Formats: sequence, C-alpha cells, structure tokens
Amino acid sequence: MREQDLPERWRSRVVEHALKTSDGKYRSLGIGAFGRQHIELVFPDGSRVFFRYAFTLEDPGAGELGVFTEHCGYHVFPLTDTEVSVYHD
Repeated sequence: MREQDLPERWRSRVVEHALKTSDGKYRSLGIGAFGRQHIELVFPDGSRVFFRYAFTLEDPGAGELGVFTEHCGYHVFPLTDTEVSVYHD
C-alpha cells in the first residue's frame, strides 16, 4: 500500500496503528502491523469476504470500516451492519 494512495481521512489512524504496533518506532506500516490474524466480514445480505494477514480500523463518524492487508492494499466498507470476525493462526 502506498501512503499517497490512502485517503487523507484514514492517514492519522494508520500512523497511530503503525506507532502502536512498532512500539513507537515507525509511522508507516511494516510487517509487524499485520501479525498473523485474518479478518472475515459478513454483510447484511449474507455476502462474505476474507482477508489474510490483515487488521481493521473504524471511523464511526464517517460510518466506515477500513481493512488493511499485508499484500492486497486497503479496502473501505460500510461500518453499519457489517459483522467483523478476527481469526488468529
């Protein structure tokens, strides 16, 4: 994921996550930010999507759920009525 491709409204959340997962060392995402966790989203119509090596961040004000993946970039989904499950290896 290239930082310049990330919508401005998500940048501060990503920096905060990067700092948190790197013990304050890095402001951009590295391999440690993703861990060995996987995310499954289930939408109101029953559709599902599964991401390996990913994490989520929420923006309740915008009604958005961001999914950030190690290899497949980022994706933004509606937060309302989206079920999120987190799985760990």
